Amino acid sequence: METKPNFIVPLADASAGLSQVGGKGASLARLAAAGLPVPPGFHITTAAYRRFVAEHGLQEQILAAVSTATPDQPAMLEEASSRIGKLFAQRAIPAGARHLVASCK
Repeated sequence: METKPNFIVPLADASAGLSQVGGKGASLARLAAAGLPVPPGFHITTAAYRRFVAEHGLQEQILAAVSTATPDQPAMLEEASSRIGKLFAQRAIPAGARHLVASCK
């Protein structure tokens, strides 16, 4: 039986790791687990990101945007980031994901 991936994880979930929620998310989870003040919230997981990219066929466009960017040229990194941001902003969030996020309020 196939299991449904977790697209939403509580921010303070101590099991939220790098591969599931990314570097910033994993750091916030560790801070919360250590008892440090972290605002309440939730992570949108890397599984949700991958699904969004796949459903909208964005992988090639994302790779094209970063193909000319290099770490020693911040302006090119900013341009690639802006192009990728626009790709995401122009697509609708799938209804199931919108429902999950709305239920976290």
